[in-house]
Amino acid sequence: MDLSEFRSLVSSLNPKCYHRVGRERYYTVERHCFLRYRHPVESGDGEMFLQCILSCRTRSWTGDYHRREHPPFLNVGMVHSGETAIRCGESCFIAKAGDVFFLAPDTEYEVLTPSRSERSAVLISGPLLRAIAAEGGLLCPPVFSLAVPSVLERWFERMDVLLEESFQVSVRREISVLCFELLQYLRSPERMRTLPDVVNSAVEKFGREYGKALAVEDVAEEVGVSASTLTRLFRRYLGKTPHQYLIGIRMRQAARMLEQHSFSVKEIAERVGYGNSLNFSTEFRKFFGASPKKWRGGGLSGE
Repeated sequence: MDLSEFRSLVSSLNPKCYHRVGRERYYTVERHCFLRYRHPVESGDGEMFLQCILSCRTRSWTGDYHRREHPPFLNVGMVHSGETAIRCGESCFIAKAGDVFFLAPDTEYEVLTPSRSERSAVLISGPLLRAIAAEGGLLCPPVFSLAVPSVLERWFERMDVLLEESFQVSVRREISVLCFELLQYLRSPERMRTLPDVVNSAVEKFGREYGKALAVEDVAEEVGVSASTLTRLFRRYLGKTPHQYLIGIRMRQAARMLEQHSFSVKEIAERVGYGNSLNFSTEFRKFFGASPKKWRGGGLSGE
């Protein structure tokens, strides 16, 4: 699509300006419905280097239109079905199903639905965003394809879950890390490797059953490989052993529970798979550098 064709499509629209602050101008013609809409429960007032301020999935119809001028946030999205027309500067693009759009902060762009379309998007902000942009870290093309689109789809799903728990400091830290991982992945997706099925299966089992007594040998047998093979694959693709990966899940879950003040240390230990609270406290201190009691008291969680 060229610029003249794009302009002919939007010429009959009458967009409404709904945001006007300094140089920032946002216009829209709303012809869509939200299938999913998530804001952080608590933003933390800029305490994190990066944060996700919105995650949504929409179904839009012909004429759905958005124009933003100099937004302070990054807009990253994926088209799931149909087509989306995008103008950045003098260039126009058609994003089709499976394509990613990457709309940098402090620019001017338009997004138009020429026919019915479904897409997901996140808005990322934070003090680190401009620093990354200044170093050329946001030089992705406005529209491109990924070899494995499911990677981004899983990222969206994970972000939705975390935003609902963002009242916890530990979760806001995790959101910040996840935002950085997304930027790094989109910057060099060809360097990222998808996990083998056996590793994915083991990771999913650890995520579901971290509160149970899990032996690496039993998990390996369940996914169809030997314990040594599973350990080798985990080291290769995740940089840690299956046991270390499981410990990480248990400790992060425990940290969240400590911040909620809903359970005693002994109860938390049992919920994350430890029958002995002393062993749990020792592992927690080793992982975070602070005892569960100190963490609950704000020794680290409020930093």
